[in-house]
Amino acid sequence: MIARAIARIEQYIGPKTGTDGDKARAAVVNFSTRSQMDCIDEAFNSTSYLYLMRKEGLIKFHTLGAHLRRNFSDLSYPHSTATIHEIGKQSKIASEGHYAVDSWFHKNGALAEIIPASIWIGPWYPKDRKERYNFSAS
Repeated sequence: MIARAIARIEQYIGPKTGTDGDKARAAVVNFSTRSQMDCIDEAFNSTSYLYLMRKEGLIKFHTLGAHLRRNFSDLSYPHSTATIHEIGKQSKIASEGHYAVDSWFHKNGALAEIIPASIWIGPWYPKDRKERYNFSAS
């Protein structure tokens, strides 16, 4: 449900901010940044959406976590994402109940990836790219 909510918010906000054409996996170093968001932008936006949904009582079983980062020591671009934690469970990366909420892998309005943080930090990448979620078909 969280992935669908983030997709819907992106589809609503995108045309208003000019990011509705945001492509999957936009690079951190991007000279055509007008409509493209890197992982830091996506993590910040997803965290903001999660905060607002939690504040309105729409997220009841999770709390927000800090941004999670990976690849700082590897020879690849660093990557960031939003996180959530199941209430009542430890908030450590390796613990059960800690999840990465990553909308950067797919274009604007597609379902965000929500996977255990211990797998995401791996580094993990989805096998397939998702298209914009079609709410009228669901």
